[in-house]
Amino acid sequence: YNKDDAFDVDEGYQGSMQFLFGLVDFEGNHALEIDSMTGGNVDSSPRTFVELYGATFIKADQVTNDALIRIRKGAGGRYANIVALGKARYSLLVDTCGTVTYSQM
Repeated sequence: YNKDDAFDVDEGYQGSMQFLFGLVDFEGNHALEIDSMTGGNVDSSPRTFVELYGATFIKADQVTNDALIRIRKGAGGRYANIVALGKARYSLLVDTCGTVTYSQM
């Protein structure tokens, strides 16, 4: 139970998370916020890359026009099996994306 972001990931975090539960009250912001940008550069290294599998996020009430889950400022990742419910303008908001290069192995 939190009055800000239940989970806030940034600073180039690269790792896995599983079985998360976040409850955000009406004064809170996001259940999950993931950022990567440092020094004003969305392509800065190391870039935040989260692997998140199995999560439930609940927002008690909407006080902003924001999202339950916000991924921004060059962050990336792999996400699966997430339940997001409650009063928010968006369940998932992705913005301020960085440059992406895809390669095939």
